[in-house]
Amino acid sequence: MDLKDGIYMVVGGGRSGVSTAKFLSGKNKKVYLTDTKEYEDIVPLGFGIDTIKDDKNITFILGRQPKEEEIKECEMMIVSPSVPPKAFPIVTAKKNDIPVYSEFEFANSFCKGYEVAITGTNGKTTTTTLVGEIFKNAGYDTYVNGNIGNSFINDAEKGDDNSVYALEVSSYQLELNDKFKPDIAIMTNITPDHLERHSTFEEYVRVKGNVFVNQDENDYLIVNKEDKILTGLSENAKSKVLTFTVKEDKNANAYLKDENIIIDFKGEVYPLININELKLYGLHNVMNVMAASLAAVVKGVEKENLINTLKNFKSVEHRIEYVDTVDGIEYINDSKGTNVDATVTAMKAMKKKTVLMLGGYDKMTPFDELVKSINDNIKCIVLYGAVQNKIKDTLDKYDYKNYHMVQGGFDEVCIKATSLADKGECVLLSPATSSFDMFDDYEQRGRAFKSYVKNLRRAFKSYVKNLKG
Repeated sequence: MDLKDGIYMVVGGGRSGVSTAKFLSGKNKKVYLTDTKEYEDIVPLGFGIDTIKDDKNITFILGRQPKEEEIKECEMMIVSPSVPPKAFPIVTAKKNDIPVYSEFEFANSFCKGYEVAITGTNGKTTTTTLVGEIFKNAGYDTYVNGNIGNSFINDAEKGDDNSVYALEVSSYQLELNDKFKPDIAIMTNITPDHLERHSTFEEYVRVKGNVFVNQDENDYLIVNKEDKILTGLSENAKSKVLTFTVKEDKNANAYLKDENIIIDFKGEVYPLININELKLYGLHNVMNVMAASLAAVVKGVEKENLINTLKNFKSVEHRIEYVDTVDGIEYINDSKGTNVDATVTAMKAMKKKTVLMLGGYDKMTPFDELVKSINDNIKCIVLYGAVQNKIKDTLDKYDYKNYHMVQGGFDEVCIKATSLADKGECVLLSPATSSFDMFDDYEQRGRAFKSYVKNLRRAFKSYVKNLKG
């Protein structure tokens, strides 16, 4: 993209907004960085706005909406994913014929590398991380960016034609997509989520489909064959469609047979790896492995190289992550379980009696499917946070009585869960919703859980030492 002289307005003072402002300032462009939060409220969030406060090219417009006159001064507007399309700055810019780009699409315009874009309701981060590991270990100059926590703009210009970009793409990042055209698009699954933003499930599905809408016959779309919505959506693709499933379905390009992942691509059919050799929990992760492996096969990664990466790849932080076993009780951190489908997947992955911690911010999604999916391994449920009464009402609706409500802070929730678990059992944090009622994000929530377990470990060691004393 050729950046003209003028002022560029960056909307959103979070991680991607700060990164975009830095990028533009580095090109000696004038920047208006705007956010409705005050500077003092943004700094503690750790997004780095304090690192650019003395930058002469950047002017802060904080604690309010930008004025229409300020917007009209600008050459272009770049919008952070947290900002909805109907927000005042976006509507005003479009009314005044000022080009509006999402941070993701803006970054994409500077990228020369081979792009593998991963989206879906769940499995995005694990699949993106695995794709990055596969290509890095195969010797490619590899970058992992997007919704995974490292803004695309940070690395967009660093690569060349031989580089590979593994890009986690959220629905928020796809809303303003006009030109983004990945070489490979992966869609892991799709279930109702973020309805507070997209208003309807149909709109959410449409936005997710933007990941492949600009692809052509030279590109690939990899989809979960067990997801009927995705397979239906993929019928509109102009790209080559590859599918994966954990069923023994020889019409898929990756499928399961006798616990072996079978690859079928361009006339070659061969076993790739036995799933018992993987270090990941659950069949949902087998699907993630299949999706990432198909991307590697398309790009021509050598089989042995791919297998070695798959054998050594461990669970991503906050995704059904083993934390520790204290006094015989196992603790699993699935703070990334921010929707019903993710928590259902986590419940299915548990092999022991489990105390499930549910709750958080209300995303306006129903919990019926979660309650109907409670299996025999769920010993009881601990409810907490702003949404707990809504979950309680759903549990009551289906006559599930084995739950406990906690009104206090997060440590109290954890203590209650521990008190309900016996030796040989498990405590699972998989909240089924967002964290914003108590935390900045799911990562902070997951770290709080792990900190609790770490402190529990210290206390238990001290207790044992005193007993022996």
